[in-house]
Amino acid sequence: MQTFPDLQRNSVNKRALAKIFTAFALIFYEALTSIYTFLPSFFGLFFCYLLFFAESKLRFYETFYLFIYLTIYEIDKGFYLFSFLIFFIIYYNFIAEEIKKFIYCKWCLAFAYVFTGYVGYYAINAVIFFILNQPLPAIGYLYIIYIIIDTVLVKKLFEHYL
Repeated sequence: MQTFPDLQRNSVNKRALAKIFTAFALIFYEALTSIYTFLPSFFGLFFCYLLFFAESKLRFYETFYLFIYLTIYEIDKGFYLFSFLIFFIIYYNFIAEEIKKFIYCKWCLAFAYVFTGYVGYYAINAVIFFILNQPLPAIGYLYIIYIIIDTVLVKKLFEHYL
């Protein structure tokens, strides 16, 4: 039986399309979170994803997309540009492993990562706003709900990495 190699399906095209679709879906969801404030922005979920896969070469595009998403997030929410990058470098190099040494409960570790992600990011921006003598962006009760939602999602999605 003769085969025609040009008629075979190419799975590489499907993967590229899935990555492009993911990038557009993230940007669309960020736009939705700015319109509908009750939608969680998944900052803590994406922050934990970056913590676990920052050095993975296989997930380069996903981490790149998440950095773009979080850059758009900080612009949209009124934070300074690239303040997340500064926060992530400090957190990843100095704090993440120290938290893991002292907390053994998986739920507690997920909560610690998400909570310190939200609070630390706000603290870095508070320092920048203080240095530039500008008023801080408001933080409300919705952030507590976002932290709870993100903690549950991190626990369910990243059980093997906690």
